[in-house]
Formats: sequence, structure tokens, C-alpha cells
Amino acid sequence: MGSEAEVTVYGSDFQAGAVVLLEDGQGRPPTVSDVVVLDANTLTAHLAIPAAGPKQDRLWTVRVTNPDGGTAVLPASFTVTVSQGPNGPSATQ
Repeated sequence: MGSEAEVTVYGSDFQAGAVVLLEDGQGRPPTVSDVVVLDANTLTAHLAIPAAGPKQDRLWTVRVTNPDGGTAVLPASFTVTVSQGPNGPSATQ
């Protein structure tokens, strides 16, 4: 069992229906769901972070793709921190 986190992503030109992916990291990527565009500069998302994976902090690239095909990528910008607690890994940004 992994853990879950709510995250906020700041940027520009976000559109309703935007998709968020975490990529280029180690192990299975967190699953992103429930993306809500609050305004053109802010969106929120729910992450399900798998417990399995490397036993060190995991760095991920964040990719946001709008319905019109516009994409923004921020390399190595999101860290899943491995904790020794009962809930498994946690997320930091």
C-alpha cells in the first residue's frame, strides 16, 4: 500500500481538461487523477503514490498537456520522499 497526496501546480495558460503526468523518474510513477483547473495559472490534482520502488527519494518531471495540445514540461521538479513511517512514501514539491 502506498500513500496519497493532493498537490497544487502553478503555471500559465492552463485549460479545463488539462492532463498532468509525472514521468522520467525511478520506479512506477504516481497515478494522477482528479485534475481541477482553478484558473489559468493554478490547477490541483490527486496523486496515488505506489509503495513499491527504489528505497530512496524519487525525482519526477511534471508534464501538463492542455486539450488544445499545448504542453508545458518542468524537468526534475517533483520529489517523492521515501519515509520510514507506516504509510510508505510521501510527496513533496
